[in-house]
Amino acid sequence: TRNNNFSNRSQKGTIVVVAYATQEDKVGQNGGNITFKQGSANLKFPRGSLSNLTTIRVEERKYKEGEEFLKSCKASGLKAGYDYASNYLLISPRNKITEGNTTFEINMKIDPCTLGHVTIHHMNPDSFTGWTKINATITGNIATFHVNHGGLFVARKEYNILLVIGAGAGVLLVVAALVAVVAATVVHLRRRPDKNYAMGKPAVAADYPTPNLNKV
Repeated sequence: TRNNNFSNRSQKGTIVVVAYATQEDKVGQNGGNITFKQGSANLKFPRGSLSNLTTIRVEERKYKEGEEFLKSCKASGLKAGYDYASNYLLISPRNKITEGNTTFEINMKIDPCTLGHVTIHHMNPDSFTGWTKINATITGNIATFHVNHGGLFVARKEYNILLVIGAGAGVLLVVAALVAVVAATVVHLRRRPDKNYAMGKPAVAADYPTPNLNKV
């Protein structure tokens, strides 16, 4: 006979869909590299930096998604700089990962800044602490830095006041040169009113004597 009394009918599953890229890898005592999707980040764990097999989770959120994530954690937003130079990168475990004084390396893809420099900032959204600036080496569109913890990382563009002043001065010099050329042209035309092209005056026909055709 058919038995329809299935014991698992009351069991339900949940499918979670996230709007950001995620990746999980396991790294042990021998170390290893984790290359995040699309090459936006690379993590390098040296040998001996981890005491046991550890699951490393990397999440990448765009600007708006990162700001919404901060709001959900009731964490403070980042005020440094004037624009983003990267997406938000969240690495878990979010607290200290490596053993002792050892660190691991993060290479993060950034958008270079033409009028200043790029700075890297970190915060642990679990502890509700403020943002901390991290020393980083910028080579082209890659920022390289070393840390011993996970958490939230992001790059920001900051103005270099000397470059901004220099760019502004260059624009002013060009404008001043154009004004000088226009002024010199006006002065020249006013001093030579006899020229037909001066100040847009029309050309004047030449006055030649009319020959006497009746004269023999």
